[in-house]
Amino acid sequence: MPSALIGLASSGSAAALMLPGLVIGPSLDAGVFALVGARLRSGAFPYVGTWDHKPPGIYLADAAAGAIFPGHPWLAAWLVTVVALGATGVVLAASLHRLGYTWEAPVVAIAAVGGMAQFIVSLGGGLTEQLAVVPAAAAFALAIRQPHARGWLVVGILAAAAVGTSLPAISLIAALAVLAVDGPRTTRNLLNMLLGGMMVVVAAALLLGVAGALPATADALIHYNLVFRAATFINAGGGTAGVSGATLSLVYLVVPAALGALAARRSRDGLVRRVALAAVGWASAAVVLYFVQGRFESHYAALLPVPLAYLAAGGLRHTQQLVGRLRRRRWLPIAPLGIGVLVSAGVIATSSPIMIAAIGADAARSHTIGLYLQGHVATSESIFVWGNAPQVYLEAQRPAASRYVYAYPLTTPGYSSPEQVAGLIAELSARPPAMIVDAGSPAPGVPGLPPLLVPRPVATDGRDYDALDPLRAWVRANYRLIATVSGWPVYSRRGG
Repeated sequence: MPSALIGLASSGSAAALMLPGLVIGPSLDAGVFALVGARLRSGAFPYVGTWDHKPPGIYLADAAAGAIFPGHPWLAAWLVTVVALGATGVVLAASLHRLGYTWEAPVVAIAAVGGMAQFIVSLGGGLTEQLAVVPAAAAFALAIRQPHARGWLVVGILAAAAVGTSLPAISLIAALAVLAVDGPRTTRNLLNMLLGGMMVVVAAALLLGVAGALPATADALIHYNLVFRAATFINAGGGTAGVSGATLSLVYLVVPAALGALAARRSRDGLVRRVALAAVGWASAAVVLYFVQGRFESHYAALLPVPLAYLAAGGLRHTQQLVGRLRRRRWLPIAPLGIGVLVSAGVIATSSPIMIAAIGADAARSHTIGLYLQGHVATSESIFVWGNAPQVYLEAQRPAASRYVYAYPLTTPGYSSPEQVAGLIAELSARPPAMIVDAGSPAPGVPGLPPLLVPRPVATDGRDYDALDPLRAWVRANYRLIATVSGWPVYSRRGG
């Protein structure tokens, strides 16, 4: 099948599976990334001008997408996700075809893209993992070919680009280390790969240093992420539901991958065994990383379909050979594949609507209040949203009054502090927002984040630190409650 056709099929399936996300709006993380990318285009540098704790690749991609697809930042972020998954399908199919898989290559590539794009894993698009998968898949495909020195340099660059977009992509390093083993050239391969990765790190550090953002970047990427792990270790935000949902939705890939791993052990082809070992190493490292992180969200699994695809192609070929050797009951080797498809389809069909409804409810509320703010706040004036609702800024199309566009950095134990809250008040005082929205819970009095002015029980995933009394006093002195829109109290500046 031509690469163009595979790319079209991959992009088309990704767009179809993520279409609910485009319609209802972004999830929390995707909304943050789209907003940071949009603010980057306006001159607010990540970490310094807009706080977040993910690597910079996603912000650069969303900012570039906004320049190519001007208009609503979420549309641009969604489109770049579709393009990225389409490119991943092309890379996978080409690599598998070089390994000798003919009919299996396009089938597995498109199936893997479907695993990345289905709603349980993608949450409708716009996430870091779905962009990191392109350089990760390209690095793995190039490493399989055992390139010369310059090739391993490129492998390192691609791997660093993947990790610089999504930290879970670091599990790819285990697979690349396996593929780098090549007798006396092993050390050279590893050193060139390391050099390529360091080139990306140094270039990023220089850029951040010139922008004066290096200390803030280290604070967000290193300090916060360490504290975040301690505060939310195996807590309500991840856990069993995320693991089971993501795993069961990918059973249709896991079953043939398991068959492929077993077949590779008995293969006399050294390349087949090495690729299978590397793929198993990648998947195993990812699982270990999830336990070390102490938290699992379903979208963390978005990179797993790549190593599973290489194993699944071997599993499909092994199944075909078994069917060819059987005279009776030829359906037996195919049965596990069919059961895997049925399990995944059932889980996706039952769980996706629930997740779509949950994200859709928040997105609808953000849309409603965004329209309200458009009608009551001048385009030149700013707003401040207390809570985890960055979508409000996107919908309102009004500038954020603070670098904190969501509440978690202000409520994480071990990271948040009275000094940080004082800095927020200084920001707001320097440029008082026209309106403040309390989006900390679905309705007044309903459990949620630490309250602003309206009391409510606190119910979070461990990020419930509260040093907000000075902020409450500042809001109470300078703002008055004027409305409750979609359950969210709205405060207007006194005398404004």
